[in-house]
Amino acid sequence: MVIRTAEYFLYQLGKLYRPLGRFVCHELKVDGRSWLRHSVYFKHNLFGISDIDITYLGGQPGIIVEKYKNLKKMLPVLGEVNFFNDRTVKYIERCHNDLELQRDPELYKLLHMDSFLSKEVTAIVYLLRCLQSDRKNLKRWPRMRVRKWKHHLKSVENYLAIKLDGSQFAALGKISKGEIVFNEKIYSNSTLYPHVWMQDKYKSEDFKLLSSEVALKAELFQDVFIGQLAFEFCGVLTQLPMIEDKESIQIHFHNIILLLSQLKNKNASKLTFIITSFQKEEFQNL
Repeated sequence: MVIRTAEYFLYQLGKLYRPLGRFVCHELKVDGRSWLRHSVYFKHNLFGISDIDITYLGGQPGIIVEKYKNLKKMLPVLGEVNFFNDRTVKYIERCHNDLELQRDPELYKLLHMDSFLSKEVTAIVYLLRCLQSDRKNLKRWPRMRVRKWKHHLKSVENYLAIKLDGSQFAALGKISKGEIVFNEKIYSNSTLYPHVWMQDKYKSEDFKLLSSEVALKAELFQDVFIGQLAFEFCGVLTQLPMIEDKESIQIHFHNIILLLSQLKNKNASKLTFIITSFQKEEFQNL
């Protein structure tokens, strides 16, 4: 009862996020468009737990970056701004996670998705990413995350052959009974979260070794690995204006290609082609 009362209170306070979000969107327009996405858009946000996430669509984000940094100092609840333009959208349409993009309905209406990822892989990767982004809240306030995770599991129903209630998903408890038990060990799995593993790896031999290990696994497992790397690639594309060290981007993409290098998998070849195409056509513009 106490948990429900606290959640209701935080939900009511969370309504303040929408006018704040609209104010930020107005400030970030300049020569493009901006709008709310994720929990604030869907009115699922909780005060002090959720962030205000923004999408910006335009060609010259330099001024937007400075405005965002200044606004962030005044509004700690301001989350990420994802940047999209004609240069990056054509790559995102070919390999990003469809379910993740649906959390941004205004953007999704503008895209022409042609991803090589299957529905099943899309759903698995999406749930793994949701676990990653929500892991701290799952540990601190598990009962307050039940509503959010019921929404996540419902969103993948048309992508999976089975209906999930949480009991089949190894990292969660039975959400249908109002409980969540998060197994954080899953987060340290290098083959399920390669983008996390690669943060402190610098030798090309390490990347090739992990790639060789994944190459021995079943095709579905390989595709989830590839789907995670595709998600990482597209995530970096949305943050290009925020990254000052452009050389680090090239190194990061090179390492992703190394992780794909030992896989005899058509989807690995497709993602490698997409990334190398971006490198050839776009790095001179960064």
